[in-house]
Amino acid sequence: SSYKSERRSSMSSFMSSSYGASSYLKSTEEDTRRKELFDKSLKLTREFISILNFPFSISIYVDNDLHEVYDGGLSSRALFLPTKVLDSISTRNDDDIINTIVGQGLHEAAHLKYTNLKVIEGCKFLRTLKNYLVNIIEDERVDRLLVIDRPGYSIFIEAAKKFCIGEADVSGVDISLVDKILLNLTYLLRYPEMV
Repeated sequence: SSYKSERRSSMSSFMSSSYGASSYLKSTEEDTRRKELFDKSLKLTREFISILNFPFSISIYVDNDLHEVYDGGLSSRALFLPTKVLDSISTRNDDDIINTIVGQGLHEAAHLKYTNLKVIEGCKFLRTLKNYLVNIIEDERVDRLLVIDRPGYSIFIEAAKKFCIGEADVSGVDISLVDKILLNLTYLLRYPEMV
């Protein structure tokens, strides 16, 4: 397996495109730490993805900026690597940040490996509520299949779930009864520790 680096941005455009507004960029030392954590996370993500032996290429994007291409075959698929956890760099340790980013990348890779896109596309006719339910179930299904295939990946998947679901702050947000039910269903199926 080989990876081809296709970095298309300088450090300054990397910081603005990968992390959004620069209001939280407090120090050069913090910026350097963010970049180092991102680079480590990206390296681990591609290494773990290569172990999954995809029969196609995977392009890894961060906020629509192509960062890496895993060359596994003729056809290509896209994977979007979230970096929102880097916003909490001052309150998290490095391992937690890396595990979360890698877990989010592996979750997206699990969709590429296990999700039957024809079935999911067939669900588009469903109303929003049913589509949301299908998405919750599919997210949990692909995570479980990935961990069955690669038990060592569970630490990364759990870190991603904790950040994306377990730490989601909806306090003070005015949401409808239906949204509250869906949120609780998400907790029940994806992160039962919240129930």
